[in-house]
Amino acid sequence: MTSSSVIEVAGLGKNFRIYNSAGARIASWLRGDRPGGHQDNWVLRGIDFSIGKGECVGIIGRNGSGKSTLLKLITGTLHPTEGSIRVNGRVLALLELGTGFNVELTGRQNVDLSAELHGFDPGYAKRRMEDIERFADIGAFFDRPVKTYSSGMFVRLAFSIFLFMEPDILIVDEALSVGDLFFQQKCFEAIQQIKARGTTLLFVSHDMSAVRNICDRAVLLDGGRSTFVGAPDEAVMHYYQANATPLPAGPSEAAAEAPAEAAQAAPPGEMIDTIHRQSILDRKTRLGSGGLEITGARCCTDAGVDALEVRSAQPLNFWLALKAHERIVEPNVGIEVYDRFNQLVFGVSLRNLGHVLEPMKPGASLVVHFRLRFSVMPGEYSISLATAEQHGTDDQNAGRFLDRHDKLGPILVFWDQPMMKFYGLADLHTDFEVFEPAVAATPAEAIDVE
Repeated sequence: MTSSSVIEVAGLGKNFRIYNSAGARIASWLRGDRPGGHQDNWVLRGIDFSIGKGECVGIIGRNGSGKSTLLKLITGTLHPTEGSIRVNGRVLALLELGTGFNVELTGRQNVDLSAELHGFDPGYAKRRMEDIERFADIGAFFDRPVKTYSSGMFVRLAFSIFLFMEPDILIVDEALSVGDLFFQQKCFEAIQQIKARGTTLLFVSHDMSAVRNICDRAVLLDGGRSTFVGAPDEAVMHYYQANATPLPAGPSEAAAEAPAEAAQAAPPGEMIDTIHRQSILDRKTRLGSGGLEITGARCCTDAGVDALEVRSAQPLNFWLALKAHERIVEPNVGIEVYDRFNQLVFGVSLRNLGHVLEPMKPGASLVVHFRLRFSVMPGEYSISLATAEQHGTDDQNAGRFLDRHDKLGPILVFWDQPMMKFYGLADLHTDFEVFEPAVAATPAEAIDVE
């Protein structure tokens, strides 16, 4: 093993013998496991790669390609039939929901148990308990038996425990796909932090966007063999070429957006009442002094139907009710869209759109309407809404936040046809022309025509 590698896999193979019956298996044992009476099933063969300290390496491939078997070999759960694996460092593996948990114990008690099983001193779990509880964010369930947990709660607890045990190598197998959008955003942010600390990460997923975003390299498995090891973008391209996986269907056609028509404007008082009644605000996500308060926010289709899902390339309307609690000299209002990796996909304010609001006095009210066309790839997105004072600030794109609500939604963007209107992260409006120059016919061609 080289000094810079923490995992080295050389000529790795795993064979599972398949016997026709229990009697054939026993007879094979009695013969000293000599050939005969079974079939060889090589799940993996000829696997070679190495992983350096602090790298994040994705393991991708369709179902049955050997991904989970490879991880079990690396963690020592299985032993190779041929080849070798060398691991330098403490490995924690989040392979299956609830693995290692005692379902009769509470989440808190399982934190103590996990720390003890992994050889930590008795006081370690106590010192990190508050951090683990805060990150898991499962409320009162932290002190309830694990057998009462949903699959999402299992993941939250397990990932939180492993994250704060600061492993040298962390292995995650599809677990993050179970959590909701907001937990996924928190996890991907945490993954970037543990990578920065030098933790090596093996990430197994069918989520090609996640592989592209967080991995430094990727290993593509196909039929038990590694067909590509290298840059994530190139590995994903080879994956799609080999599998040609169709896009999943979205919600029913009834959920698709009706032809765009401007929403009917109600009288201001009635409009504000409706916004408050149908508000999507979550007070727990609020930041700022509240000088220009967002008192309510409604999300609906052009037809006025409240919705948190939209067909790709169709619009949603965001109606914001505002109230000033102090004099605002240069008020501004904005909206932002974040993907599940917590990356800003799009942000805009009234100032960006060229609209300057008049100064507002204490007690003044306002309604602001944003109509966003979600020309982005299918998936879940969160919304942030904010008001700001632009007067006296150097950054005209941000200003000084007065009221900000993060992680609203999530908004589900779906697509229900085999062919996407575009591919990639977002639809950049494209104009095109096709020219087919006329070619003069040769004498021979003219004769053929006649």
